[in-house]
Parts: sequence; structure tokens; C-alpha cells
Amino acid sequence: IKGLKSTLESQKEKLDEGKDELGRVVKMQTFQKQQSEETRKEQEQVLKMTEAQYQQYLKEKKEVEKRAVEIRARIFQLAQIPDVEAPTFGQALEIVRWVQQMTGVRPAFLLSIITQESALGRNVGQCYIANTTSGASVGITTGRRFTQGIHPTRDLPKFIQITKELGKDPLKTPISCTMILNGKEYGWGGAMGPAQFIPSAWLLIKNQVTSILGVQPNPWNIKDSFLAAGVLLRENGAATSETGAAARYFGTSGIGYESTVMKRAACIQTFIDKGTIDSHCERLVFIP
Repeated sequence: IKGLKSTLESQKEKLDEGKDELGRVVKMQTFQKQQSEETRKEQEQVLKMTEAQYQQYLKEKKEVEKRAVEIRARIFQLAQIPDVEAPTFGQALEIVRWVQQMTGVRPAFLLSIITQESALGRNVGQCYIANTTSGASVGITTGRRFTQGIHPTRDLPKFIQITKELGKDPLKTPISCTMILNGKEYGWGGAMGPAQFIPSAWLLIKNQVTSILGVQPNPWNIKDSFLAAGVLLRENGAATSETGAAARYFGTSGIGYESTVMKRAACIQTFIDKGTIDSHCERLVFIP
């Protein structure tokens, strides 16, 4: 009986994996079909143009393509990643496209989440753990001490576990500092890497990320952190409600976080589809 149960559970896991893979394939085919339809419509418009209109069209298209190249080449700043190691915007787009193949999460939405989280991480600053009992932390560049550096029971032991497994020094590995609101510490710091995972949340999805990568993931690794964010957003229901998934990612709703995420996602989607970005969108993406 035990053997039969084990076999049935194994078959169920394979069936679930097959369903996930089928869903990803269908989404990719739908995306490719939409691209083909857009190309066909563009070709029809060109055929209806006069020579003067066609030359103007070529000129504008060339300018758009040149601008797109410039945007793709811009450095895409990420929390706890030095600028010399940061990807370009174009490279970041390639990573989120890869994550879509693994998780089904829309690239523009994922990149908007990463942008928002990294902006929050940069704004509050980087800290080191100063006390492995209380969880107090200290600003790396400012020297400011935070008593609520990292949650001492929920996250601190897990942070030490994560850094130990990766061969990192827990006292020399960056985390986010605590947010300051009206001059006082608000909540807890302790978020890790570009996607700003708190240690307890990282361990919840670590095994899923490991099964995709085939190796132990690192929250301070760009590709690993993007994939982990995609897995968490998938678990948060991004397939049916991106707004809801964004709110759950941040841990709360109603404060404008998810609204900003969706506005930025629309900007990134326009760039993906058309290669264009206006000044408002440029600020949302590069100066959040």
C-alpha cells in the first residue's frame, strides 16, 4: 500500500509539473501570435502610405529604434548590487523574460516589482547586523544604529542560516536598514538582495527556486533573486490578479504600492511592445 501511495504521489507531481509546463507553453504561443498580428497590421499600414508618408515613417522608426537602444543600454540600479555589477535595462528585460518561461509571470509586471523593491531598499539604505542576539543593525555608510534592524526571532536565525549555507559572513552581508518615519524606526529591516526578500519569506520559496535552478539560490544574485520574486508572485496569484499579488508581495495594500507598480508595469510593457518610453515613464522606471 505504501508503495502504491508513493507511486500515485509521484505521478501526481509529474502531472502537476506537466500542467504548469503546458500553461507556460500556451502563454508563450499567445504572446507570439499577438506579435505576429501586430507585424501584419504594421505591414498593411505601410502598403497604404504615399512615398512621402513612407519616408517620414522610416525616419520616425529609425529615431525610435535609436532611442530604444539608448534605453536598453542604461544601467538598471538594484538594491545591494554595486553599479559596476548592475545589469543594463536590456539585460534586466532578458532575465524577466526567462523568468516568465519558468513561472508564467508577465515580464513587465515582475520588472516593475523588482524596481519598486530595489528603490525601497536603496532609499532606506544598507546595513550590517550588529548584534546576533537582538538583531540590531548599523548603517554601512552612515554608522547609524537601528534597534529594529532585523526581527530577532522570525528572521535573524534564518538570516544566519542562509548566509552560513552560502559561505557568507552574517556580520558583513548587507540587508536593508529599518525605515524611518517621523524620526522613529518603523517596522523591521533585514530585507535581502534586489528583490528585498526577508529571510523567512525566502526560505518559504527556496526549494521551488532550487528545483528550477538545480543549485542552491542566492538572494544577492541578480538572476536568482528575479526568479525567486517570480515564484513568489506566482504563488501570490499573479496569474489572476497582478494588483493583489503586488499587495501581498509588499505585505499590505491601500498605500499606493500596487498602484505605482501597475503604472510602471504599463510603461515597461509599452517599451517591450513598441520600444518607446515617455519622460513620465522614464522617471518611474529609472528614478523611482
